Amino acid sequence: MASVEVGGFIVGPVVGGALVGPLGIRWPFVVFCTLAAVAVLVIATSPLPTLEVQENSGRIAIDLLRRRPMVVAVLISMSLGLPIGMYDALWARYLTDLGARPWLVGVSLACYSVPFMLLAGVGGRVADRFGPRRTAIRAMFFITPLTVSYALFRNPWIPILVGICESMIQAAAMPASQSVIANASPPGRAAGGQGLVGATNVATMAVVALVSSWLYGEYGVRTTFVAVACAAALCAFAAHLVSLPLRGTLGFDPGEESVAVEPALGATPTTVLESRS
Repeated sequence: MASVEVGGFIVGPVVGGALVGPLGIRWPFVVFCTLAAVAVLVIATSPLPTLEVQENSGRIAIDLLRRRPMVVAVLISMSLGLPIGMYDALWARYLTDLGARPWLVGVSLACYSVPFMLLAGVGGRVADRFGPRRTAIRAMFFITPLTVSYALFRNPWIPILVGICESMIQAAAMPASQSVIANASPPGRAAGGQGLVGATNVATMAVVALVSSWLYGEYGVRTTFVAVACAAALCAFAAHLVSLPLRGTLGFDPGEESVAVEPALGATPTTVLESRS
């Protein structure tokens, strides 16, 4: 799913740019709205699995933060969202300041997206094998130094090459974070869990986009990238600390599954393990 989403991110601007030239600015919107309407029609007429409904299914999702696994999911999502929010705000300006032409900025986005699109399936299998929490948290300790390294370059091609490496790591981190969210959501609250983490992630990226833009203008590239990388590392480390009592529960260690779910943050987990083998 992640690879399909990123594939749309890549193909959309290309198709839109191809339509603007011969047909004008309106037609990309017409074409994409038509495709979206067709997709909605297909989804609406397709048989979909029915989610389990319980008494608390309609409750506001904020109460899920009382659960330790959900706190871990939120922290992991924040750690991944911090660098992305900064890139969204500064990437084009950053490469331009290094001397990149506009076409090279577009190439850099494609170079970042294509490895993710091709390797997200492999990354998902890695997360399934080694555990999603473990995969996501350890991935961040590779992504953090790469984020810092962008502040050291003076040639625009080098950040593009580093971005390819980061994208390959993100191909495992992103599916792993989605799996953490799914495992952290109790029965009947899957959509609420996804919405809670998604809202937190969007808010995080919005805040870091504003703050990083100000830092970049006032203190320069090094301070900005180092500050965001440190914040991401702190979130990942906090996720690791919060998840320590969950070792051996569902979705953490490969080869084991949980028959009881750790109920709340601050509670002592009494999880019984069963081997899948």
